[in-house]
Amino acid sequence: MPDPQPAILIFMNLLQHPQVLDNNFRGLVNLLELHLDWNRIESMGSGTFQHLHELRVLSLRGNRIHQLSPRLFLKLAKLRFLDLSDNDLEHLDPEVFKDVQELRTFSCRRCNLRNMNPHIYSLLSNLAHLDLGENQFKYLDREEFRDLKKLMSLRLDGNHFPVVLEGTFASQGRLQYLNLARSQIAKVTNHAFDNLTSLLELDLSYNKLDRLEPITFQPLAPNLRSLLVSGNNIKVDDFLYVLQVTTRLKELAMADLDVKHGLPLGLLAHVETLKHMNLSGNGLNRFPFQLLIPVPGLVTLDLSRNKLHSLDEGSVAKMEFIPNVHLNDNPWACDLCHILPMLKSNASWKSSAVCSVPHQLRGRSIASLNAEQLSLCGSGLDYKEEGFAGLALTHKTQLGLIAAGSAVALLVITMAAVVAGLLYNKNHTAYYYTNEQKRKAAKAKDICNGFNAEKKVSIATIDEITKDPELEVLAETS
Repeated sequence: MPDPQPAILIFMNLLQHPQVLDNNFRGLVNLLELHLDWNRIESMGSGTFQHLHELRVLSLRGNRIHQLSPRLFLKLAKLRFLDLSDNDLEHLDPEVFKDVQELRTFSCRRCNLRNMNPHIYSLLSNLAHLDLGENQFKYLDREEFRDLKKLMSLRLDGNHFPVVLEGTFASQGRLQYLNLARSQIAKVTNHAFDNLTSLLELDLSYNKLDRLEPITFQPLAPNLRSLLVSGNNIKVDDFLYVLQVTTRLKELAMADLDVKHGLPLGLLAHVETLKHMNLSGNGLNRFPFQLLIPVPGLVTLDLSRNKLHSLDEGSVAKMEFIPNVHLNDNPWACDLCHILPMLKSNASWKSSAVCSVPHQLRGRSIASLNAEQLSLCGSGLDYKEEGFAGLALTHKTQLGLIAAGSAVALLVITMAAVVAGLLYNKNHTAYYYTNEQKRKAAKAKDICNGFNAEKKVSIATIDEITKDPELEVLAETS
């Protein structure tokens, strides 16, 4: 009994000859999948796979093919998946694809393509998945994809077209996934996404966009579930208006936006269904827990690669209900002033927060610490190291405020004492002068009375003189 034919053949780094011949596949008429990835293949003649009538999947990824022979895929009418990625092809001839018009998935990623012949699209009009990422496209024609009406996913990331024109995807009413990331896009016109009413995921990450208009997202509003805008120049305050339109989002990525002035508290007010939120790499030094109030069903929150050195009790309380919180790559300050609320929490995500200061706790997970190991506010922390200037200022400010408060209190007491002294001296002086005047007036009156007494002449009778010894003496003297 002959051995059954394999359904899948995988040759990876096994073929030694740079050329593949049709004889290599004789007798494999029932083969369904053939993987020839990374085999240094340089050329294949017409009809190389003509014996593989049942082939559904063919992958030629990562070889050294510079040109595809016409009718290379002869007799592969049942082929549904073709991957030519990582070959330096530069140009694709429509003649190559005449025999595989039932393709559903075609990938030519990193093929150094500068454009696509529109006739290829008309031949491959049954495509549901197209990947042309990381090529050299510098321009997308307004009717580039008009023949691809069955597309469900389209990857154009990593190209170089600066603008997405109006009506570019007008024929893609079935499209559910669109990736335009890292394509140096500076502008998306107001009607670029018209007719994309079935779109579920849109990736605009790491472009040069400084503004996105709410009107652009109106056609997407009914079904859009994932919106990725990380790494652009958009202002978060302006983007808030886009979120007022895309109210059914479940995933939102806003990483690497350099949010210098913090996040508006009402940012998520209109996306109550949100499940996954990425705010990594935004330079946040504080996280307002009020931001999470409108999204009680959040499952993932990524705050990694920020400048957080603490979380307050409100933030910790909100995050305890989020299963997946990423806090890695933040400069956590492990002292009693900063991480005590985190330390009290039982959430599993504590293990992703690693101490940066003080030196003796650096590299330790917060989950592995207890309160007895924490020092007082800023005590013993080396904040002079690079990257901790702001944190050092925070601690110095905390300690300085106490000292400054004491100094101010002492100054107030001193000033009060001085003022009281001045008031006392003023009152005492006034009292002194008032009484002194009274004493002078009394003295003057006494002197005046004495003087008058001296000038007064007393008349006494002889009997009075004889009765008063002192008068008698005076009388004898006179």
